[in-house]
Amino acid sequence: MKDNYNIKTNPPELSSEQISKHQDFDALLAQFQEATVPPSSDTKESTPVRSIKKGGKVSPSFIKYGTGALMAVAASILLVFMIRQSMSNAKMDVPIDQINEVFALQAPMPKIQKPFGNLVVNAAEEGETLNYESGSKIIVPASAFVDEKGKPVKGKVDIQYREFNDHVDMFLAGVPKELDKHQNLQSVGMMEIKGFQDGKPVYLSMDKTLEVELQGKVAANIPTNDLKVYVYGKQQDAWEYVANDNVEVLTATTTNGTTTTPTVDPKTNQELVEQARATLAQSKPKKPIKPGVRENMQVFDFDINEEEFPELAAYNQNVQLMASASQLTAGTFDTSWNSVTLTGLGNDKYRMELVYETNEGNIVRTFEVYPAIEDTEEAMALYKEELKAYFIRLEQWESDVLVEVQNLSEEAVVEHDVAWKEIINRFRINRFGLWNCGKEVEMKDALKVQANFVDENGVALAVDRLFVTNKDKQLYYFAPNEENKSTAELKYEATAENKIWALTKENELLVVNETSTEEETLNFKMRSVGIIETEDDIREALMF
Repeated sequence: MKDNYNIKTNPPELSSEQISKHQDFDALLAQFQEATVPPSSDTKESTPVRSIKKGGKVSPSFIKYGTGALMAVAASILLVFMIRQSMSNAKMDVPIDQINEVFALQAPMPKIQKPFGNLVVNAAEEGETLNYESGSKIIVPASAFVDEKGKPVKGKVDIQYREFNDHVDMFLAGVPKELDKHQNLQSVGMMEIKGFQDGKPVYLSMDKTLEVELQGKVAANIPTNDLKVYVYGKQQDAWEYVANDNVEVLTATTTNGTTTTPTVDPKTNQELVEQARATLAQSKPKKPIKPGVRENMQVFDFDINEEEFPELAAYNQNVQLMASASQLTAGTFDTSWNSVTLTGLGNDKYRMELVYETNEGNIVRTFEVYPAIEDTEEAMALYKEELKAYFIRLEQWESDVLVEVQNLSEEAVVEHDVAWKEIINRFRINRFGLWNCGKEVEMKDALKVQANFVDENGVALAVDRLFVTNKDKQLYYFAPNEENKSTAELKYEATAENKIWALTKENELLVVNETSTEEETLNFKMRSVGIIETEDDIREALMF
């Protein structure tokens, strides 16, 4: 008679109560030890064994298998328990840095600030492209979000997003702009982004990034090809460089109000310097040649045409040529060449071409050569004299380059006739928070002044927080000021178009409307705008 085996596949998952019921292995072992162990001579088929039933009562019975079966049951229960524990403790990448970061900005007027727009990712496991009202886009890949335990987030995710388009937006949000005491961030586009599911924060997975296309605006005289991307860390209170900004110029608004598409982006200062140097290259003084022979060089005679190479004329017959010894062979000197040409390459380097004509064709040898001046006392004295004159002429030439840079810069602005450029900043973010597109602007050369703040009657004003914006450089920054003082050390560019304002301890808005100098102190006469109630009032007082 066949044994009937009831083999079940995909058994139902054990409940937590069932797992807990079998976790007391000490009790199970004690019950097993009470059982009678059969003699080793007994066979499995006939051994009487005590079976363990619920309630702990023992009753004799005959079963087909011996004690090994009981141990297998215990082992299987233990295995299930261990698997469940392993699954619950699965290792996941937890975004600790993101969880510990605090993104909330300290708005000076919490009731008046730019609100977040709410964008929705309908299925986080699938990803989505989000479109903001300004035209900006956020491309969310599949499975981009995790919770505080590193577990992938599925389903609907709410994205809170806002952009800061000018110094008023930044001021009202409490955006920190000073990179350090010498540098400030120039901004051409800034945004803040957060993520939530059912009101709880979500984070970016450690292996995912969001692709951002941030619409922005930049002044005509600010180049876009050297802009960078920064993220703000609240804990470190610092802006961190992340990557170069990939900028596309869309349209430009000219000074007369028309809209165009610029064909050429204004050059960076470095590009202008290079262009100026190229323009003035012919007038750049040439450094005299130091007498002597370089190492591993072969010297040979050559009749120099002084009219063709005037820089060598002063040395007369003391000039020879030298070339790398590895380039020259005995045949070079034994051959009667039909023609020899010498072409200047710059930096005291020339290209020599030797041609030997034959019935089968010409044999041509080309190699680089350098002047070799005999190292005599007269030659060295002449070299030193020429070197002094060279440095004087070089300094003048560098001054001419700076003048040419200024001319080229002015020509570029006139050529473009552009007041503003609409741009797209393309970059990737690896965490939620505050992101800025712009560049570092050094302020160490700005005039540091001791500033006094007075009202319209000349009475000292106690200023709690001081702010400065610079229209020319699109800067906005906090000015160092001890709390509730009427004086401060201020970085100030008198030639730039500035706006300076402050808040009192009672949040009264004060705006500078007149400046005067008294000895080494700059007096700022401030008018009171009062306690501000709306954003429109702020903009009326602070916009250029």
